[in-house]
Amino acid sequence: MTKPFITLNYTVFGKGSQGLASFEQLKEKPVAVLFNTTPQVLLAVAPGYKTVTFRNSADALAALDKGEVGYALLWGPEAGYVNRTKFNGKFEMRSVGGTGLEWTVGIAVRKESRELREKLDKALAERKTDVNQLAERYGFPIAGGGAQPLRMENNPFDEQRKIFSKPTSAAPATVVPAALIHPVANTQEKADIIDAGRRAFNIHCSHCHAANAMSFEPSRDLRRLASRYGAKMRDSALATIKDGRPDKGMPTWKDVISDEEIQHILVFLQTVQRTP
Repeated sequence: MTKPFITLNYTVFGKGSQGLASFEQLKEKPVAVLFNTTPQVLLAVAPGYKTVTFRNSADALAALDKGEVGYALLWGPEAGYVNRTKFNGKFEMRSVGGTGLEWTVGIAVRKESRELREKLDKALAERKTDVNQLAERYGFPIAGGGAQPLRMENNPFDEQRKIFSKPTSAAPATVVPAALIHPVANTQEKADIIDAGRRAFNIHCSHCHAANAMSFEPSRDLRRLASRYGAKMRDSALATIKDGRPDKGMPTWKDVISDEEIQHILVFLQTVQRTP
């Protein structure tokens, strides 16, 4: 990857958003979110927030314009463009930071293309002003361009980030039950398996079960598997992934996901189980 050349965030839109002192002030008014996005999941599992769900940013900002909601928490680049083109930039914007809510952007090159990566890094550094001007032109809210990004207190993704971060000298935050995986040589390998499972899950499963299995819908919340099935959790999850449950809308994945990926997903799911 090249060095990051821009940071993009979910963003709070609405009157007074620049002056918010804390993320928790969003509890004072209904917040517009989009269906199946990170803000919808996070605010659904955090106490005290009132949300109104929309299908697209234009509808969410229209509701904000009518006073039907107090704020809108939307993907900044896309909603920022809608704010500029459809609403003449009338809404204040405040970027939100934290796990699952902000990303740095770079360019991927093949590992052996070191010379190309160095040229890109140099070019991006020289064109930083142009990048910022383009972002402003399209209405992107850029972190660091004004007030500091808000950070969600007790963001549940922050705890998951600790679990999925690769350990250095310390022991891993989560111990994977031996019954779920073959013995591995060291804690680094265990962490790699968990991370591989998380990535496979987010690629294949998150569209129905939400990112990192944190669905706000109880019937799709896979963090409840252990409380539902107990010792049979692994066998039940394995059968469901492989053979599906067509009557409940769950497709068959055995011809799509490799056996190794399925095993990794099972290990990942074990690490996110809630205690009853």
